[in-house]
Amino acid sequence: MSAMLRAVLVPSYLKRSETERGTLFAPPPVPYVPPKPDLVDDGEEHSVKLKISEGVEEKVSVFRGGIPEGYLSFVQTCTNIIRKKELQIRYLGFERERSSADEALLELRKAKISDEPKSADSSEAHAEGGKAKRSTNREHKKELHAAKHDWQARELVLVEKRRNAEKRMSELAKEMFGLYDTLLCEELRALWTQDVARIVHSSPWKDDEGKLHDEPRGYSWDSLQKCIREFLLSVFRKDAAEQEITYLNHHLVRSEKVTIRGHIARIEQLCGYIPLLPCLKDDPSSPASLERMNRPLNEYEKAKIILQSMTKRYQAQYHLISHGLVPTQIDVLRETLMRIEAAEKRDRPAPQKPQGEADAKGGSGDSKNKGDKNRKRSSNADTTSSTQRQKKMCQRCAEHGGAQYTHNTNDCRKYDKNGKLNPKFRSRQQRNATSAARNMAAEREKDQKRSFAAVIVDRLDEIESQVAKIRRTSSSNHSSKRKRAYLLKRDEDEVSLGSYLSS
Repeated sequence: MSAMLRAVLVPSYLKRSETERGTLFAPPPVPYVPPKPDLVDDGEEHSVKLKISEGVEEKVSVFRGGIPEGYLSFVQTCTNIIRKKELQIRYLGFERERSSADEALLELRKAKISDEPKSADSSEAHAEGGKAKRSTNREHKKELHAAKHDWQARELVLVEKRRNAEKRMSELAKEMFGLYDTLLCEELRALWTQDVARIVHSSPWKDDEGKLHDEPRGYSWDSLQKCIREFLLSVFRKDAAEQEITYLNHHLVRSEKVTIRGHIARIEQLCGYIPLLPCLKDDPSSPASLERMNRPLNEYEKAKIILQSMTKRYQAQYHLISHGLVPTQIDVLRETLMRIEAAEKRDRPAPQKPQGEADAKGGSGDSKNKGDKNRKRSSNADTTSSTQRQKKMCQRCAEHGGAQYTHNTNDCRKYDKNGKLNPKFRSRQQRNATSAARNMAAEREKDQKRSFAAVIVDRLDEIESQVAKIRRTSSSNHSSKRKRAYLLKRDEDEVSLGSYLSS
């Protein structure tokens, strides 16, 4: 069993958000769209051959872990093998045989207790009878001795029957435990062995009624179910069954990417996992009034989940067809939903072509209405005009390579009559590249024409503007000190400008 296990009923491109509605406070134990496994499959599949019956063998892959749904599939695989080998049927048969032996022993011992006083009274009565009745007393004793011997023989038979049934039950249980141990990889086998040692071989332990037992539990069908639950608790929470039922009833919705048949089959698959999931009822600390949720769902409950997962439109049409009756049979519900889906596809309008496609064909936004008017006027004229239209075609470009449907052969500028390439021909991409290069060269040449003198002139203009600004500010101030400072500043600027020009 590969670690890359995914449900075959769900498309690989389907997203989990497309199949869920509402707010999930916790991820579901088994979602509709299974997640990608964390383990990487190295491509090596280990398998073992199991003997089902005389001359019948089956090759089963070893389970190596993966997504939580893979653990449930592994348990289902082991359950199917147990069913094929009839281990559970034989185990239950020997269990009924043991129960019948216990009941027979109980009745036999009750009959012995009730017969003892009668035998004592009869012996006293015979003793009082005197010597005349001694012969009758001896005969009665022989009868009592024979009855006692018969009772002991029956008791031995029933005890042996009970012991043989228990022995056979233990052997069948060990074979079922060994099946799980064989189909697990080394890492998971160690986890399974720890669970078996804690549940099967440990003592003391309490049963479901709270009674304490000093002897180990031993190999039995009940201990196997408890070991399976402990094994699944490594990947599931103890309320996984309750969470899965809530998820199916309130958060599941069908995606249009999944067919009706595939959707119903996937829901039935998820419902089949519920009896295997851990439940709060299995917890010893749970109250006695708590209802068990990891039980098989009936057909009505499955049909209810299927209908609730459909859209409101589908639900309304189903109730209209069924006159408001709730679904009770999955087959009838499937056929009804498939008819609704077929009607939806038939009545769905055809998708309109976008505006770009209409323009590419030579039309515009109003060409559709114009065409409708022309078709109403004369349909024959349209057919003749369409047949008379000829598409452009260039044989030279079609033969040697080029845009053959953009021009005719006589208008070809790429090839001459002999099929030789015209050296002066440039394609649209080449012309665009040439014009871009020409523009870049012109910009570069323009920058290069800016001489050093032009740069100096720009610098002088900037200096003059600054000097004029200083003069305007100084003229508004009548202080002789500021005038002298301005004159000194101007002389310094002229000297620095002269030195700069001379350099």
